[in-house]
Amino acid sequence: MLKLFLFVLAVSIASAKVGLNVGSYTINRNVGNCIGQQNISRVAIELLNGQGTYNTGFISYFINLKDANVTDIDAIVKVNDSWDAEKVCTNITRALPQAFNGTVWLNVDTGSWTKEIGKRIDYLEDFALNCRGHGFKVGVYSKVTSWTLIFGSPTAGSDKLRALPVWYFNDNGADNFNDFRYAGFGKWAGATMKEYKTSPYMCSNNYPGLEYYEN
Repeated sequence: MLKLFLFVLAVSIASAKVGLNVGSYTINRNVGNCIGQQNISRVAIELLNGQGTYNTGFISYFINLKDANVTDIDAIVKVNDSWDAEKVCTNITRALPQAFNGTVWLNVDTGSWTKEIGKRIDYLEDFALNCRGHGFKVGVYSKVTSWTLIFGSPTAGSDKLRALPVWYFNDNGADNFNDFRYAGFGKWAGATMKEYKTSPYMCSNNYPGLEYYEN
């Protein structure tokens, strides 16, 4: 069963917005309408997985959510360092809806990294800047355990990456960013979003979600 995660977007702790990471789950019209009724301000949908497969339903899911008055819709792209960044970023541009104005989050997770550890930050930086050069907003999405395994240190990073928004995962159930000092990674001083808990059975009996928080 595919899990969906709620995340918080940190405008401020007092006025936090709640979002939903739906992964590659099918967002038909009924599910879209249900999400639109849950006070969800942002939805993140997987666009590209680590095997290079594009989510062919992305545009229809985007339309269903927009029809349900979900204002902000983001895309998630899992990074694979064997890919040509320019080619992938061009294909991402072609796969996004014309009206897309959200963030493309580069999902940095284990299982798809083949380059030497010392070359991986440079690759991620090149990938992010290449995609940003195609005219859409880019952010980094990861968790400290994956980041450490991939780059060899929880503090590995660069100033160019630090200039991008960061979304981190720590499903501790706390809708705040107090844990970023030990659950964060890279050179970021603070986070834009946090994925923090599973919200079971949102919108159907087999549709759990995980909340996130926005900064």
